[in-house]
Amino acid sequence: MELLRYMMTQDRRKGVVTKGPLHLTPAVESSEATKSVIRDCVDATDWLHYTAAGKPENGVPGGHHRVDATVEQHGGVWKVERLYIDQVGTC
Repeated sequence: MELLRYMMTQDRRKGVVTKGPLHLTPAVESSEATKSVIRDCVDATDWLHYTAAGKPENGVPGGHHRVDATVEQHGGVWKVERLYIDQVGTC
């Protein structure tokens, strides 16, 4: 979750907001009683950054990102322990 918090803090500092749908299709790669590894090819083609004035931040379109997550169960609650978001075009 530190990665997401960092990304959101950086966007806030730049005065950038993200708009549009994010398309997820996660699949379980491996699973144990209290731990699972999940992989996705996140489609962020319509999930773009805009300035506070509502204009596109830059001319960079969204794309497909490989995302790997490890979730573990603690006290009956599943929590993300590791999250890796790769660059555009990695899947």
